[in-house]
Amino acid sequence: MDVIGPLLLAVATLLILLVSGNNAQASIGNLIGAKVLKTRSALLIEVVGVSLGLLFQGTSMATAATHLAKGLSSETVLIVLTITLALFTVAHFARLPLSLTYTLPALFAGVALAFNSYFFFMILAWMAAPAAALVATPLIARLTARVGTNDFWAKIEVYKALLILVSFMFAFTLGANTIGLVVAVEGFGGLSVPLAIAGVVVGTFFLSAGEIRRVTSDMFDLGYSNAMSSMLTSAVLVEASTLVGIPMANTTVQNTAVFGAGVSYKTKFFSAKPFFLVALSWIVFPAAGIAAGVLIGLL
Repeated sequence: MDVIGPLLLAVATLLILLVSGNNAQASIGNLIGAKVLKTRSALLIEVVGVSLGLLFQGTSMATAATHLAKGLSSETVLIVLTITLALFTVAHFARLPLSLTYTLPALFAGVALAFNSYFFFMILAWMAAPAAALVATPLIARLTARVGTNDFWAKIEVYKALLILVSFMFAFTLGANTIGLVVAVEGFGGLSVPLAIAGVVVGTFFLSAGEIRRVTSDMFDLGYSNAMSSMLTSAVLVEASTLVGIPMANTTVQNTAVFGAGVSYKTKFFSAKPFFLVALSWIVFPAAGIAAGVLIGLL
C-alpha cells in the first residue's frame, strides 16, 4: 500500500494552513494597520483573494515545482515538505513572518547540491524584487499624495477603496505564487486544491494574528498613502514573478516595501527592531533550509 501520496497531501495541507496564517499579514496587514477594515472583513478578503489566485494562476508554479523537485523521489519531497512545515511551526510561535518561497526552494537547492540556471535566475529575482520594493514604495507614495482631489476626506475614501483593491490583488498573487507552489510540489489533482483552500480558510482566520501584529502595530501604524503604495508595489512585483514562473517571497517583498514606507514616514514613530527581527528570519530560515537540504542530499 502506497502511503507516500496521502502523507504528501496531508503535510502539504498542514503547511498551507501555517503559511496562510503566517503570510496573511503581507496581504491584509496594511488594511488592519491603517484601520480601513475590521479584522474579520480583512480576513475574508484574504481568503477569497488567495483562493481565486490558487484556482486561476496556481498552475503557473508547475514549472517551478518541476525544476525544484527534478530527479527527487517522492520520499525526498515528503522530507523536504516536512522540514518546511517544522520551520513554519517555529516561525508561527515566534510570530515571525516567514517566506515559503525562500525556505522551500532553499531546501530543494540544498538537496540538489548544485545551482543550475533556473536557480540562478530565481535567486537574482529574489534580490531584485525587495530592492525594487524598497525604492519604489516611497516614490509611489509621494506621487499618489500629489494627485487627486484637494478635499481631505474625499481623498481618504479614495485611498481606502484603492487599499482594499490592492490588498485583494496581493492576496490573489499569494494564492497564485506561494500557495500554488506548495500544491504544485504536492501535485495538482484529486483533493489537493480543495484541501489547499480549506487550509487557507483555517490558517487565515485562526493563525494569522501574531504575524499581522508583528508587521502592523509592532512596527508602526501605516497611513493610507503608504499602505496603498506598499501593497501596489508588492502586488505588481509578485504577479510579474508569477507570470514568468518564478517563486517570489511575498512576505519579503511586502515587508521590505513596508520598511521603505516607514523610513519615509514623517509623522509617525517607526520601530526598526521588529523589522530587523523579520529580516533576520529571512536569512536564518532559508539558510537552515539549505543546510537541511544538503544533509538530505548526502544521505
